[in-house]
Amino acid sequence: MRILFLNPVGSLGGAERSLIEVLSILSEDRPEWVIGLITGRDGPLVNEAKSLGVKVEILSMPTGIEKIGDSGFSGQAGLWRLLLMAILLPYKVCILLIYLRRFAKKIQEINPDVIHSNGFKFHVILGLTRGVRSKTIWHARDFIKSRKLVGQLLRAVCRKPNLLVANSHAVENDWKSLMPDLKSIVLYNTVAIPHKKSREIPCEHFYRPISDIPVKVGLVGSFARWKGHKLFLEAVRILTEEFSENKAQFFIVGGPLYATTGSQWTRIELERMASSLGITDRVVFVPHQTDVNSVYECLDIIVHASTKPEPFGRTIIEGMSYRKPVVAAMAGGVVEIIEDGKDALAFQPGDSKDLADKIGEVLRDQKLRIRIGEEGYQKVSKLFSRESIRLKLVKMYEGLMEEHS
Repeated sequence: MRILFLNPVGSLGGAERSLIEVLSILSEDRPEWVIGLITGRDGPLVNEAKSLGVKVEILSMPTGIEKIGDSGFSGQAGLWRLLLMAILLPYKVCILLIYLRRFAKKIQEINPDVIHSNGFKFHVILGLTRGVRSKTIWHARDFIKSRKLVGQLLRAVCRKPNLLVANSHAVENDWKSLMPDLKSIVLYNTVAIPHKKSREIPCEHFYRPISDIPVKVGLVGSFARWKGHKLFLEAVRILTEEFSENKAQFFIVGGPLYATTGSQWTRIELERMASSLGITDRVVFVPHQTDVNSVYECLDIIVHASTKPEPFGRTIIEGMSYRKPVVAAMAGGVVEIIEDGKDALAFQPGDSKDLADKIGEVLRDQKLRIRIGEEGYQKVSKLFSRESIRLKLVKMYEGLMEEHS
């Protein structure tokens, strides 16, 4: 079988780390299958995929296509961007048509049995490309109803896939409410369970020259505006009233990974927020780390603070896999992952006081940190390890071919 994956970017965000897990499983279980990957940009994803024996090609997306998204079209500034996009629409349509021709030619050359798209932009491009005879999959890793621009494109003008793969039941239900005729399955994200410490030296950013070793609390992820960085900083301000520098230190780990206009904070903006809250000396900004192993090894408490319902919450299961206690916003796909008080602590999304209370609870009680960390590890090992989805993943591709043979 020949499977071609499509991913818009070459960076290693959550969607890309989940894709790497899929590629790893296939390379181990079905070495006779030919696996390929087309990305819209170069980046660390390319080398990661190549190390697994995947043939990778970069089909660079023009900037006019790459930066199109829904995130930048809210508020007054968003209206101006929408107007500008309308003015530039003929140009954007032209470059899209040129890209579609390049993409169709590449598909003909590769001639895959299955094309598995891993991002909105490639869902659209694949759906607009005519003459594709391969079986097609859209991997839904985000909600669609809030993406009005992309959602209407996918529903109104794009050829539908043979299968929709959702990373949670929450995401599946959201897509089916817009396109009820889609055939769909749920395939949870997975992580490789770490059995030993990383060979990498732990990131030096996590250590500071102070007398006592504080508990290290970190928010890990891209700088997408809905990931809760502002909320986390507000919670840190509350927590610093009780916990001195010798008791707790706070970290924001990540960076702006995607090109969609208006969708992300910059580090400067977040640093200004910290300054305005008077907590500059309590928050350490750590750049995006390709090796997430050292991040999770060095942190003691993992915070998930998304202000919108999370499609899944990969950082949650990553933290759990390292036996670290997790404090998470209880909405969306997160409801399917954690049990409040047992394997994680949940807080009301958007409530900085509740977030601070839950972090404070874990900071005060070392036994609670250990218990929740161990319970989380057991859950991930059972439900979200590679072994838990290995058979389902392989059967998905084989079943898709059998249905249409």
